[in-house]
Amino acid sequence: PGRGPAFEREVPLDLAGPVLDDQVDALIALAERYPQLDLERVAIRGWSFGGFLAALAVIRRPDIFKAAVAGAPVTDFRLYIRNTALVSVLSVIGMVLSSAVAAYGFSRIKWRGRDSLFLVVLATMMIPFTVIMAPQYLLFKHMGWIGTFAPLWVPAWFGGAFTVFLLRQFFLGIRKELAEAAQLDGCSQWGSF
Repeated sequence: PGRGPAFEREVPLDLAGPVLDDQVDALIALAERYPQLDLERVAIRGWSFGGFLAALAVIRRPDIFKAAVAGAPVTDFRLYIRNTALVSVLSVIGMVLSSAVAAYGFSRIKWRGRDSLFLVVLATMMIPFTVIMAPQYLLFKHMGWIGTFAPLWVPAWFGGAFTVFLLRQFFLGIRKELAEAAQLDGCSQWGSF
């Protein structure tokens, strides 16, 4: 910044190029001033933008930079936000839809074994994730989902015990007379739901 409009126009197109050129120019100027400086043994290190610059320096100018230690490369927050929004939206939609259907079935529809199965669903909350983690990873690996977003949002479409419990309690708080009146008017269970 402050070098003029030409420099300002070049930086957005090549973020690290001008900085790397400045580093190389500075090293060459130092070598001319101090002959004992050995340009055959120059390494670079950096963090964040410096990490990006360090890795790029070894790739673009191997004649000067022989080694690099790069940490925490520059991040693309637009990509992070897009990925977060995608996983969050798909997870929330899946969890709400599947858990609401299950909770409605547990609260409004009478069927044999309903309460026993609901206790089994609640019991799954007592299983620590560390017990499930390795088998779940093997399942995702077998399905070819490693390295994709699928393991982050697909399980939500099968409901969650806690969400089913909360929605079941909510549905139990709604008066049954409303569902009975809807059925008298010819509404199905899905319509009542």
